Amino acid sequence: MEPKVFFLVPGKLACACVDAAEVDVLTRRVDGSNVRFVSSGLHKSYRQRTKEFGPVDISIIHRFCNAFVHRIRTQPGALVYLFEKDPKSQTNASLLLSSLMVLYFGWSPKKAATFFKDRFQLNPYTDAFGSKEQCELTVEDCLVGLQHASDLEWYSPSNFDLQIYRSLSDPWMGDITQICPKIFVFKGPLSPLYPRDKHEVAHPPSSYIPLLQSLGVTTVIRFNDQDTYDR
Repeated sequence: MEPKVFFLVPGKLACACVDAAEVDVLTRRVDGSNVRFVSSGLHKSYRQRTKEFGPVDISIIHRFCNAFVHRIRTQPGALVYLFEKDPKSQTNASLLLSSLMVLYFGWSPKKAATFFKDRFQLNPYTDAFGSKEQCELTVEDCLVGLQHASDLEWYSPSNFDLQIYRSLSDPWMGDITQICPKIFVFKGPLSPLYPRDKHEVAHPPSSYIPLLQSLGVTTVIRFNDQDTYDR
């Protein structure tokens, strides 16, 4: 059976879920036509830390959308995004493509999520405990949040500072993310005496103070275990 190609923007943007052998089939089928097949590692860039499965972050969505909007607007012919058949790749590739459709082509979160849910296997995102009972986040949930952030101008493609976002989210910088204009979230500090995994990157409270002050943070609310550091 030949792999199916699904168009999102007629004549300009499509996607297909394929394995290596099917890529050759597609290439032969459109040989000589004005179609370009592309892929990337962006849909596989989620950094899994324990048992959780999460969506790619806003910096990945931003990079993906910028790259594809530029190609769609400046290059002739159709662009077909290819991704792998494993469920995690299908899910996050669908999130990236549906984010593009919501942000730039006027699709509603429901329309975008339904388009991909009807064609691909989308797994729910789960928390670090890996339990559906504790957290089950869908692609549509993420799109609703993205649309809301865009409506409130918490996220704007033209004003988003990719360099600052990636710098703050680096574990060596504190693993900090700004989720709205007045709230930052970050991995809790750990006392040097607190037992930890040998591969874990953690910082004592004192190392966060200058950075949080530079970001204008005046109050920190702790949600982690009380014995991880001395206040």
